[in-house]
Amino acid sequence: MSTTNTTNLVYEQVTAMVDKSIAVVLTKASDAKGNLDLEGAISTSKALLERFREKTNQDIQELQELSEWDTFTIAFYGETNAGKSTLIEAVRILMGDSEKLATQQKFKELAKELRIDPQSLAALDESIHQLESRLSESQRDAETLKEKLQGLEVQQSVQLEEIKTTIEQKRRSLSVWQRLVFLFKKLDEEKNLPARELKLVQFRARNKANLDAVAAETFKLSQELNARRSERAQVESALTQLVPLQDGNIIGNGRSESLS
Repeated sequence: MSTTNTTNLVYEQVTAMVDKSIAVVLTKASDAKGNLDLEGAISTSKALLERFREKTNQDIQELQELSEWDTFTIAFYGETNAGKSTLIEAVRILMGDSEKLATQQKFKELAKELRIDPQSLAALDESIHQLESRLSESQRDAETLKEKLQGLEVQQSVQLEEIKTTIEQKRRSLSVWQRLVFLFKKLDEEKNLPARELKLVQFRARNKANLDAVAAETFKLSQELNARRSERAQVESALTQLVPLQDGNIIGNGRSESLS
């Protein structure tokens, strides 16, 4: 069927639809009889409807004579943020616009190539959240352990210094004869001093090992978190490639079109 015949058929269908609709109303209205007021109102309504039909047919005839149908075009106009772009985008999607379908296919193919999907993104975000919590907890535990071990180390150091002070005081208080005797023997505190010093050295070594282990775990969590964040940044960078292909890309942000 030619374009001219097709367009003429549209006008004929509209004219027939208007005539049929008005005819139905007039037929139903003619059934009411016996009430003068109602009959008067019906008569007035008929006259209005007839004028409406004549005016509609006249407008259709004028449109048919003046319109150009080489390309069927529908225009939307309205205030900024009135929903023009949203309506156009919805129509394109619902009507299966070929360009829109092609864009959607490109979007799916690129998303698959970049390995981007809602489930993976949600899992990645949850992993980052968990690692942040674990890292924060590990850092708190490390600080608490460090303070505790430092306190115990200071306590043992103070006790060792007290033993040394006791030895010095006792030696100063010895008589000449006792000093000669203790040139060949040791005070009880002196006998215990090497063991206490060794205990402090071993205690410090264990503390360092414990702190190093906690620090290693914290460092491991930090490295893993940085890797996840780097992965998330790569995903966000990849998403910029999808933005031009996403549905609704033509929809504005509410700013006036006159603003740059």
